[in-house]
Amino acid sequence: MTLHDDYKYMTYYASFVKENSLIINLSLSGETSELIEATEVAKAHGAKILTLTVTEQSPLVRLADVSLIGYKSSLEVNYFDLDVHSRLPLYILVRVLFDAYSIYKKQFLPIE
Repeated sequence: MTLHDDYKYMTYYASFVKENSLIINLSLSGETSELIEATEVAKAHGAKILTLTVTEQSPLVRLADVSLIGYKSSLEVNYFDLDVHSRLPLYILVRVLFDAYSIYKKQFLPIE
């Protein structure tokens, strides 16, 4: 597994993915141009795309093979001048995704 949040690295490594690769995007807006570009490169190389966002109609959702859309209310909750409420749905989606993977791995994959 490789984790990147730097545009240059995302785009660079996206060109090396293979057909059995899974790219997981997390984006509030689904419209970050650098993330879209890296996703397009990865998809062109055959990777499967999973997007987690709170914006149903977005370029990243259109590029994705599977999208998980969280609910974002219009209420803003600021903590140290950061809008934490809008990120909460993404945190929940990530937690559910990784919990499900952990359960799957424990039940179906051999212990190494």
